[in-house]
Amino acid sequence: MYQRLKACLLFPKRLANYINDRIGIMLIYLLIFSLLYMLPFISIIGNINGSVKSMFREGLNKCELIEYRIEDGQLVDITGNNKSHYIKLSTTDEQMYNSYLVIGSTIDLNQIGLNEIVLIIQMDKDGVYLLTTQIDQKIKLMDYDKDVDLSKIYEDDHQTFVDVLSYVDTYLDANKGIIYGVGIPILFIYSVVQILITALMSSVILFLVYAKYQIKFRYMYKLALYSQLPTIIGFLFSIIFGGTIGSLFNNLGFIISTIYVVIALNQVIRKNIIQQLEEQEGKDHESI
Repeated sequence: MYQRLKACLLFPKRLANYINDRIGIMLIYLLIFSLLYMLPFISIIGNINGSVKSMFREGLNKCELIEYRIEDGQLVDITGNNKSHYIKLSTTDEQMYNSYLVIGSTIDLNQIGLNEIVLIIQMDKDGVYLLTTQIDQKIKLMDYDKDVDLSKIYEDDHQTFVDVLSYVDTYLDANKGIIYGVGIPILFIYSVVQILITALMSSVILFLVYAKYQIKFRYMYKLALYSQLPTIIGFLFSIIFGGTIGSLFNNLGFIISTIYVVIALNQVIRKNIIQQLEEQEGKDHESI
């Protein structure tokens, strides 16, 4: 296992030795890569109670007039304009992501940013959801079981503010297991799919480019899958550094993975050519 990981990260030529790996071995490495990929999201889920509570507290404090109320389990726009409120929250040195509290049923990601992980707590029509800009999947955190006029918070109604925070605390504490049980599998499935699709795209392109060598597609796919490790490492560094530097790491990881696939593929072609020459020499020798 260690030798394969070392080849995935440092010695792409050696990946040519693993094109006959069985599907069980491939699944083990897919599992390892997926766990690495989802590490930043696990850290978010792992501290979900503290994160959500602090986000609500800060968001409701910062928000200007909130033209919504919670009534009969639904978030209702008092004005009827269905305008969402975006409250950017402060980040700490421990956080590797920006965060927003969004009140409303629609989210315009252009107002938030798409180039890095952004943690979003959304007060949607039927409940409160957790999502990020990286995953197109919402995780429901809580329902609306209590009627509250959110506009009163802006009017300095301290009791309303306390009631909302108290309800959030109680609900999250009571449903922590459900949140983990739903959130972590969603993150894992997303990570697996993301890696498989990226490898598939590389394989299809290389299959067309190297069509004349008649290399079986499954071999190319294995090489592309093993070569995803630099992309994942680049993604992790992009989250740590963020901004322009983070984007550079993300792109660099993808470029290195692409180069690794090409190097490994050329090694396979070279081995095939050598094998064909040796077989031809053997036939010529027998004929003599």
